[in-house]
Amino acid sequence: MGALFMALGRAVLAEQHMRDFNSQELANTAWAFATVGHKDERLFSTLAAAAEQRMRDFNSQELANTAWAFATVGHKEERLFTALAVAAERRMRDFNSQGLANTAWAFENICSVEAAASLGFHYPFQADRGDHCETSLRAHEDSAVFLDLVASLLGKNRSILSIFDPYFCTGTMKKNLRQLGFHTVHNKCEDVYSVIHEDRVPCHDVLVAGPPYSEMHILHLLRFCSAHEKPYFLHMPDHVCMKESFLPLLNVFEAKTATKANRKDSGALSVAQQATAASME
Repeated sequence: MGALFMALGRAVLAEQHMRDFNSQELANTAWAFATVGHKDERLFSTLAAAAEQRMRDFNSQELANTAWAFATVGHKEERLFTALAVAAERRMRDFNSQGLANTAWAFENICSVEAAASLGFHYPFQADRGDHCETSLRAHEDSAVFLDLVASLLGKNRSILSIFDPYFCTGTMKKNLRQLGFHTVHNKCEDVYSVIHEDRVPCHDVLVAGPPYSEMHILHLLRFCSAHEKPYFLHMPDHVCMKESFLPLLNVFEAKTATKANRKDSGALSVAQQATAASME
């Protein structure tokens, strides 16, 4: 797959091809390369320049797909996003709900990536630039339903439910959860793998995380969640969860977690673990 997209990238960059691309072809190309996680700085810079020139031709779906693609790979082109914002505002009535959500996500997350760099955050674990995307407040509102279930099963409320997010981005996670009434949140800019190895994991009731999308980070996190036997909720987009390499991995850890839960006596923790497994289907 990697070799194929390298070849496709070279073909797309050929002057005669890029010159002939219309708005749909530009948007589809950016979307395709972002979906498979193929980050080619030269390709996306060239696509950005071409898209700027044709921005008046973009419909709402093409605007949403383009914004999503560039945010997904963490490639910020200031002039492109300025043009996208103007065009999106002009076509706001044409967007469907999914397009609006994808566009909002793109602008929020591309700004979060840039904010992390401008604030001087140095991440203690290796991750791609595009991995540093904050989970939105809207997404946390969805996970709050699950967190309320865990809290009720443990006889707690939102304010005292202890939440652990092992991956730090720009600190927005704490702010979002506190806005929703969850005040006991552990989220620090530290090497979570050293924390786990040295048995320094903070005491918590539930893990909530938007892990870096590279598969090794997800693998490490699922291993920890499976062994640690605590409820967990992972925020990941469809293009990550539906990868052929990821689905078997998820099924293995999901089954393992459910098996452990079934072995326990009846009680809040057992039920919470089963609810966790169901939430990841």
